[in-house]
Amino acid sequence: MKTPDEIRTELSDARKKVLTVIEATPEGNWKKLPFNGPDEWNIQQVVEHIIDVEIILTTRVCKSCGYPGPESPFSDKGPQCPTRESAIEAFNMAVEVSNSKIKYVTETDLAIERPGETHATVGAVMERWIGHIHEHLDQIAAFEPINE
Repeated sequence: MKTPDEIRTELSDARKKVLTVIEATPEGNWKKLPFNGPDEWNIQQVVEHIIDVEIILTTRVCKSCGYPGPESPFSDKGPQCPTRESAIEAFNMAVEVSNSKIKYVTETDLAIERPGETHATVGAVMERWIGHIHEHLDQIAAFEPINE
């Protein structure tokens, strides 16, 4: 099993890639629908989802470990990122809130079982978190906007 520091490092690396992708996305592609139609998310929606999941998974980890979860910096509607700049700001806020909590996760915490949950331990939740980010980075990398 990986140590908490190894998991936090991998998570940090994945998050850096998210910022790189946001910064590299042409503003004109931010809200465009992908070529495969309106049932797919555009880049803005994918990034908003990644940001929202930062808070959701931080909350799951905290709850499982028995300490208070984060207060979301976003409204009930989740992060709203109409521009790349607002996405960078929202992502950085979510990461800061998350890091303020997950910095306390210990090796003992990683082994805490979560009965009845899909990801059976806190460690599995954190590993899945990293995988989730990479899946959406792949989704963005494959993005081809509809030509208008």
